[in-house]
Amino acid sequence: MDNDQSETVTLSRKELYEKIWQTPTTKLGESFGLSDVALGKICKKHLIPKPPLGYWAKLAHGKLVTQTPLSTIDNPGLEVIKIGKKTPHSTIERVKSSTSMNEVQLVVPERLTSPHPLVRWTMDALKSEVADQTGILRAGIDGCLNVSVGRQSVGRAMRIMNALIKALESQGSTVTVVKKDRMRQTCVNILDETLEIELKEILTRKEKQFTAAQLRDREKSYWLRDRKEYEFFPSQNFALNIVTYCGEGVRRVWSDGKRQRLENCLGSVIVGLRAAAEGVRAVRLERECWERDRQENERRRLEEQERRRKEEEKIKHLEQVVANWNQSQKIREFVANVERAIAEAKERNNKVPDLSEWLAWAYRYADSIDPIHLTLLSDGALDNDTES
Repeated sequence: MDNDQSETVTLSRKELYEKIWQTPTTKLGESFGLSDVALGKICKKHLIPKPPLGYWAKLAHGKLVTQTPLSTIDNPGLEVIKIGKKTPHSTIERVKSSTSMNEVQLVVPERLTSPHPLVRWTMDALKSEVADQTGILRAGIDGCLNVSVGRQSVGRAMRIMNALIKALESQGSTVTVVKKDRMRQTCVNILDETLEIELKEILTRKEKQFTAAQLRDREKSYWLRDRKEYEFFPSQNFALNIVTYCGEGVRRVWSDGKRQRLENCLGSVIVGLRAAAEGVRAVRLERECWERDRQENERRRLEEQERRRKEEEKIKHLEQVVANWNQSQKIREFVANVERAIAEAKERNNKVPDLSEWLAWAYRYADSIDPIHLTLLSDGALDNDTES
């Protein structure tokens, strides 16, 4: 049974153009019950330009962007757009499922028991690591989770990751560690998309205190005298980040706050990971659509370039044919004048050399470069179609 709820939305070309440049296609498509790919096909059919890849990211960071103007068209049938707006039953169920997941409270135990293999491996590696100048530990061997925390926070970090990984795997997702650009990334495969996540301890800072000797040395340097320096320390506050770009408006950070700890929002994290996976899919599909358009434009460009090349070749061939014809006419005219001169000389009983062989050769040469004469002997002398 079809449970889709549908209605028809009618827009003018200009209205959809304005919406396309005001809202990312992933979000705008959802408002119509369409995928961004389907919305992109509508834009392509009605000759509506879309923002290029990276447009919204540049706009969000205050960079200069250019909006492609809407062109005029001669086909009035393309000026009105009718969209069958649908809210599929599967989408409704997914929203309900996501809402219920927000209410799920994952319990992070006070003690780590039966740790996941990735957690056990990472915990053992962190215990043997030396902290950097800020007091943060990072596992330096392959196969470890992307976790960076202070030594006193290792236990808490491992309990959080253990609870999160087991909850994800219980829902059919997988968690792996992949080495990428000489860095180890914690990868979550969810909804057939891969997200990179990291757990890190937020640093706090305080102004550095100098000894009396250090202060005297700093007084000797005008650029150090009034310069403040800071020392950084682990704050015991965590942040879990989605490293992967998921599109605009997708939550990517969960952290400890004044009223809430990260342990108490892991259910929200899992819901957020699902939303981020859908965002990654939307970004990927938009990129694939952009790439298909780019390839299609490139194909058309190459076809037009090849068409122009063939046209130029035909023009050059025609010009050469005309030049050969002119040359053959000049040769025949010249040879005819030579024959008349010989005849006139003979009438005056003047002695003239025997030029019959040369005259015959000259006529043959004129025929050999005459394209019209060659056409009568063999087809195609005037045609330079490279495809024939």
